[in-house]
Amino acid sequence: MEDYLESSQSYVISMVEHVKSALDSAHIFSRITYRTKNIYGIYKRVQEGLKISEIHDVWAIQVVVKEIWDCYQVLGIIHSLYPPFNQMLKDLIAKPKTTMYRSLHTSVFGENGRLIQFQIRTEEMDEIAELGLPYYWDKPNVTMNDELHNKFQFFKSLVEANQYANSTKEFMDEAKNDILTRVIYVYTPNGEVIELPLGSTPIDFAYKIHSDIGDKMEMAIVNASVASFDRPLKSNDIVKIITNDSIEGPKEEYLGMCRTNLAKRKINEFLKQKDKKI
Repeated sequence: MEDYLESSQSYVISMVEHVKSALDSAHIFSRITYRTKNIYGIYKRVQEGLKISEIHDVWAIQVVVKEIWDCYQVLGIIHSLYPPFNQMLKDLIAKPKTTMYRSLHTSVFGENGRLIQFQIRTEEMDEIAELGLPYYWDKPNVTMNDELHNKFQFFKSLVEANQYANSTKEFMDEAKNDILTRVIYVYTPNGEVIELPLGSTPIDFAYKIHSDIGDKMEMAIVNASVASFDRPLKSNDIVKIITNDSIEGPKEEYLGMCRTNLAKRKINEFLKQKDKKI
């Protein structure tokens, strides 16, 4: 690793100077730094069978600008200077991570075909990347609950879990199994991003939107095709739920088709109420 970094640092510095010159010419104020991937992250990638030279983010050049639209201008300028590796382009500004990390990530082919990652973000995004949630604690003009509710998917999920859980244990189980775990991001037909645990199905999606939608679900459409209720969803799926008011409620078999505690709790609550009426 040390040999690789020593042999490649000079061309990374050269790329920084090249990009800085181009941005100055375009009158885009920027602050550019670079860093290396931590050794454990590199170790994990090598265990996957990659050579160090094949890891696209051993080096990352961070470009910090003033405004969001500057980020996209910088992206275009970088791609005009260096050929992009399209599979590694991520717009984490439009679709932030759960922790509210926001940035544009792109990997480009530098000298001798070496892959270099660029991370492009604003000053605010950079502070959040460094500080995480505590960034908001020292902002006197920010209404924290509103800000977090709108921006932090996981915070919104925790609030909902706390609101509807019947006990502390139930809340902890839901937080551990549904929120603090590997997640996927799917879309409603209107483009709203919905965060779900990995392995979630259309039933989980329906109850995440609203319990009435889960109770009255008649059909699930995923990416414009009818899907079974037990189909595992994937990130970037577009999910639409068709409801029918004549449906009396969820079936007991749905319990084996869903992943989240939220959906299972709502289904069990309905089934218990149904048994009482009988």
